[in-house]
Amino acid sequence: DDDDDAFYRTAESFDSEVAAAAVGPTAAADSFVAALASRSASSLDSSDVALAAARACRKTKADDMEVGQDGLILQADASSLPDEVIDDIAADAFWCLAKILDTIHDHYVHAQPGLLRVSAQVHHLLRRVDLDLAKHLESQAVQILQVTFRWINCLLAREVPLPALVRLWDTCIAEEEGFRRFFPYVCAAFLCHFSDTLRVMPAEDLHLFIQDLPTHDWKTKDVETLLSEAYILNTCFQDAPNHLRSMTGTTGPGRPIPGLDLSDDDLRPDDAAADSPRPP
Repeated sequence: DDDDDAFYRTAESFDSEVAAAAVGPTAAADSFVAALASRSASSLDSSDVALAAARACRKTKADDMEVGQDGLILQADASSLPDEVIDDIAADAFWCLAKILDTIHDHYVHAQPGLLRVSAQVHHLLRRVDLDLAKHLESQAVQILQVTFRWINCLLAREVPLPALVRLWDTCIAEEEGFRRFFPYVCAAFLCHFSDTLRVMPAEDLHLFIQDLPTHDWKTKDVETLLSEAYILNTCFQDAPNHLRSMTGTTGPGRPIPGLDLSDDDLRPDDAAADSPRPP
């Protein structure tokens, strides 16, 4: 009981000490543990032990609040994780992948019709929201499929660092059929993000830029900005397919997109939209 009282008393003094020193719990705990380790074990009393325990608990709590449990796992060395944690991660990864592929299996079958559909959707969106960039790509004979193929095929895994990519995929998993319905808007917003740079590039430089985008240092906040822009596009067009349907399968009036033969339903948000009247 005396030890418990000492523990809680030292926990309270820990808060006041940290506030007085104007340092975070992690820094205070590190300095104390280092000092504690330098002392002889025989000189330690229950107050020392209680204070060390309190500070260690606060340090762990502070770290968890800062990066989250998933963040701690991402930063960990896989070889240092226990087998049960590895098994949990493997199970989570398997079922997350199964959920993703369940809605986009047609991306990875013969002729990849799903990938072509998403590329066409991105093209139509681009002509609606950034016509200058769309015209520049056409003037340079750069097909939108050449730009977006890797993005769609790898779900932006080769363009965005892993911690930021987890945030992006998390949103797409949370959305209903997110990788099928919401991801085209992400790709369109991603392309528009570099619009000012791309519009002044010739074809050769444009291809090189697309292959090595300046996103190596992207953080979660950058992806959240991208997702916000994609959500705005989704809000504008997802429930108004007529905006996109008028251009189905064309790069402009009467000009077909090579290799694409898409029906109007490919650009609709759901099957129920098939009952809506078609324009003359």
